[in-house]
Amino acid sequence: MKRMHRRLATVLVLGALSICAVARAEEGIEERATEHAEPTYADKPASWWIAEILDDVRNRAAREVVRTMGARAAPALTRALEAPHARKERITLLGLLAPLKDAAAPALPEIRKSLRSGNATEVEAALRVIAVVGDAARPAAGEVADILADESSKGHRTAAVALRGMGAAALPYRSVFADRLLDDDVRTRITALEALAAFGDAARDTLPQVEAHIREFGFSPYILRATLLIDPGSEIAAESIQDALARISEDTYYANAVQRLLTDGLPVGPALRGFAERVARAPDVNTQTLNASARALGRYAKETGEISETLFALLESADLAVASTAARALQTNLDAARPHADRIGKAFLESAHPRSISNLMLALIPTTTEILVHAAMSDNDTLRNVAWRALERIDAKQLAIDPAQLRAVLFDTRVPEQKRWQLLNRLANGLALSDEARRSVLIAVALELRGRLATTAIWQLARDGGPIEPLLPLMKSADQDLAVLVITEITTLHHANASVRDAVLAALRDKRPVVRAAALAALVTMTRAKLRGALASTRAPLTQEQRADVWRAVGEKRELAGDALRFVLLGTDPAREIPRSEVEWLLTDARTWFLVADVAKRGGYISDETLKELIDATDPIVALRAAALWSQRGGDAATVLDRIKAGFDADDDAVRRVAVIAATTLTDEQLVQLGGGLLRVLDARGRLSAHAASAALTRILPWAPSVKQALFAIADDPEHPAHASAPGCMVALGDEGHERLVALLKSPVRDARRNAAVSLLQMESNQPGSIDFALNGLRAMVKADDLELADIARQALGEETR
Repeated sequence: MKRMHRRLATVLVLGALSICAVARAEEGIEERATEHAEPTYADKPASWWIAEILDDVRNRAAREVVRTMGARAAPALTRALEAPHARKERITLLGLLAPLKDAAAPALPEIRKSLRSGNATEVEAALRVIAVVGDAARPAAGEVADILADESSKGHRTAAVALRGMGAAALPYRSVFADRLLDDDVRTRITALEALAAFGDAARDTLPQVEAHIREFGFSPYILRATLLIDPGSEIAAESIQDALARISEDTYYANAVQRLLTDGLPVGPALRGFAERVARAPDVNTQTLNASARALGRYAKETGEISETLFALLESADLAVASTAARALQTNLDAARPHADRIGKAFLESAHPRSISNLMLALIPTTTEILVHAAMSDNDTLRNVAWRALERIDAKQLAIDPAQLRAVLFDTRVPEQKRWQLLNRLANGLALSDEARRSVLIAVALELRGRLATTAIWQLARDGGPIEPLLPLMKSADQDLAVLVITEITTLHHANASVRDAVLAALRDKRPVVRAAALAALVTMTRAKLRGALASTRAPLTQEQRADVWRAVGEKRELAGDALRFVLLGTDPAREIPRSEVEWLLTDARTWFLVADVAKRGGYISDETLKELIDATDPIVALRAAALWSQRGGDAATVLDRIKAGFDADDDAVRRVAVIAATTLTDEQLVQLGGGLLRVLDARGRLSAHAASAALTRILPWAPSVKQALFAIADDPEHPAHASAPGCMVALGDEGHERLVALLKSPVRDARRNAAVSLLQMESNQPGSIDFALNGLRAMVKADDLELADIARQALGEETR
């Protein structure tokens, strides 16, 4: 009776103080030394609290105290387990040891006794302890393996986990794991696969059981990982990879599983590299999976110093995210990537998204200067900016750039003058050029460029003791290009200099047509009466050949086109005719094409025979432009239509664009006949041709209602190159077009939103009240952060702009 009262009092007191017990134990409250140095709480040692639990397994307060003591209670629990106890008490003690993990290792001899007890519950409890003890439980590997191998055992799952946690000690029992690959319990099968995967190549002899598992249960990510690690070159591994690749495009679960394997599911080694390469080369793989492949190959490169060819291929991907990921992977492995700097530089030049590779390029400046020069001269802003930043970082004495390359870079007016001026200063202060090459570049700069660049070059040449007049003989240089440059630029810089005037007039007698043309073009720019008089005083009539030379000069310097036509080429005689060869030459250049068209409209200068011949030219652009001119003159429609149809189907987007422009010169009836071709151009999604095609299709809507759906598709597709021009097409498409106009006000493409707002503004201006359907969309735009769009929306709504 007294014992019962004592136990009841303890439970009541500790129940009330259980929360405090946790806090006090964690703070390291008073521990009094006993015979076995046990931790204590409330003046009671761990063994006392353990006895309380054995006496009453529901004593939550006592359990909380022992739990809080943690590893310090392990010795007391071990001693308790060594004492004779009923099976239930042993199971309780094993349950108390399990949370202690490796601190429970000293109790292993007693735990092994429980493995042999024959009682399923006690065996399961012992296995749970061994599973958390891990590597320290190796002496029990054989007994655990026996349990795992015993078909009658109910503890397969826990035994598999326990044996797998013993690491290398479990390797001799790999056949036991292999036998469990056909277990009824899915978790047991998964644990067995994970164990065999951990053994890697050492488990190759278990592949037949792995194959049997696949036949029985089918493919799974666990199978894929196991086969890759056991033998990445086996047929089973190849089939697993193939199965995975076939599923990832259709099943998100498998796609995520593959990405996890690439991210952290495989150790760095041949399996990871081979798998990442296969995934990256597979068709229809999504961006996230390709990114995971790039990161995996980056990890491999970082650990091994070897860069896979596939990683370079991903670097050149048309997908911005993939290219960026590959670039980052290489950037974290600069030592391995440095020998490939030139190759990376070429990939940078050819990339669809050079911005993704720009930081990598700057970290690995190519050793081949030619790559930097190509990038510096590119039409792509990113290529140019990165190339110039790289040029700025290279030491001037190490910048091995030939004069022609340097000249080309210095003459690129798309680059800010400040940057080019800094490079010119580096030239003056010691680039790796000979004195002769250096002077040739400075002369070219002085004659071709203006502003600070020309001033600096002239100043440098003057400092070298060379006056301007010695440069004039270059107008007769054997280098034809240099002669033309000198004639053109020195005339602009020194138009009042008599020596310059005489040298230009003398160049009219040069035997080379291009030099004579440059001289004529230069004289056109001399607007002073004295120089015009000088030209008149030559009394040299302009021959047909000289007029052709002027056309060539116009093509080279389009700003001279107007004066050249009025003053030199056409004069007042409409009977003058431009030779066929020169017309063909001019039609190849977009800068002079419209000028030629204007001349042709005025009737004369270009004969009908010339146009008909050029419609059959081998250059498709020349042929199409000639066809357009012939159409404007009312020429044979069938010939024009055939040529334009062929242009629609060209592989070159620039040719398709010229074909569409040529088609716009036709009548509406003729344009209707080309509707199918225009739709094909639209489907080709060419950056240059799509916009022109959509505008042309709008013209034929009254006669070809089916075109409407194609235009709607453009409006609904933000990725289409003609999406931004869709609003202009929607205005004439009734209610459905109006609905899309409203939708375009929210397009992710800014130009589309702007054009939609402008279209609505024009509708309201032409017919007040016609945009009631779009009022809500315009009001939302007024509240947006984009001030320009907000102002356009206010104008459409009739509100005052800010």
